[in-house]
Amino acid sequence: MLALPGRACEIRHEPLPTGAAPRRRYCSTARKSAWFRQYRRNARALDLMAAHTIGRGPTCPGCGHRLAPGYFTRSDQVLCSGRCRTAAWRERERAGSAALAA
Repeated sequence: MLALPGRACEIRHEPLPTGAAPRRRYCSTARKSAWFRQYRRNARALDLMAAHTIGRGPTCPGCGHRLAPGYFTRSDQVLCSGRCRTAAWRERERAGSAALAA
């Protein structure tokens, strides 16, 4: 593949292939995926730091940890993790079966 002059991959700084779309920024889908994974790691780390620094916000009813606000969390989030979600579901199941038995 021939390279386009003046346009380079944002990660490896290699020229983009000829015929690449004008908005293309990466030399391959693997590089694009790597960039997005790193972006998500950085965003989550900043969200967690903000949640612990601010010290405000809702807490998980299962374990008491503070819920981290941020771009990658739901606005209606109630529980902090899959572990707490599963524990809450099991508790509801136990309460439901106990009510049926009584």
